[in-house]
Amino acid sequence: EMCIRDRGLNHVITLHVEPLPVATPVTMERKCDDNQDGLFPFDVSTIDATVRNGQTDITISYFDEQGNALPSPLPNPFLTKSQTITINVENNNSTINPARFDETTLEFIVDDAPEVYPITLEPICDDGEDTTDGFSSFDTSTIETNLLGGQTTMKVFYFDGENNPLPSPLPNPFFTSTQIVTVIIQNPLNTACSVSTNLNFVVN
Repeated sequence: EMCIRDRGLNHVITLHVEPLPVATPVTMERKCDDNQDGLFPFDVSTIDATVRNGQTDITISYFDEQGNALPSPLPNPFLTKSQTITINVENNNSTINPARFDETTLEFIVDDAPEVYPITLEPICDDGEDTTDGFSSFDTSTIETNLLGGQTTMKVFYFDGENNPLPSPLPNPFFTSTQIVTVIIQNPLNTACSVSTNLNFVVN
């Protein structure tokens, strides 16, 4: 607050300086779609306190991407698709119209979770030059396509019975003895979004 006097030391005007509220930036960890509906229930229990950061006499407002008002505080869990919301912080006791405010944004990212389509491999007989060595050649030409079931953005990783990486896609033919190969399908945008299955190669 500042008082201005004229040369005759008379009180002329009082200036009030209102503090500018601060919308403290906040982030949210990206999540995997938990049931293939494009939505995720985010835990937003600490968002209000983080944005407030100890400030009192402020009002926090939330707006979706279309500018529509959201409840304040946000419902917890906050079920949403991928979107960036706006957070507005305004002085409660402002005498200025419009009131002083600050804003920040918060990005919610829901990454696509991969699906795996299990495959049953038929056992085959020991073949090749030595029909007693326990090895045979498997046709792997359709394995990856069948595992992905039309998904085009996922990466596929293969590991042998001792957890050593194998080429991806598997070589064709795949010359192997009886073993279980682990398959991991992963979203490259978020490696936490992954699913696994086993391929059972059986040589009789």
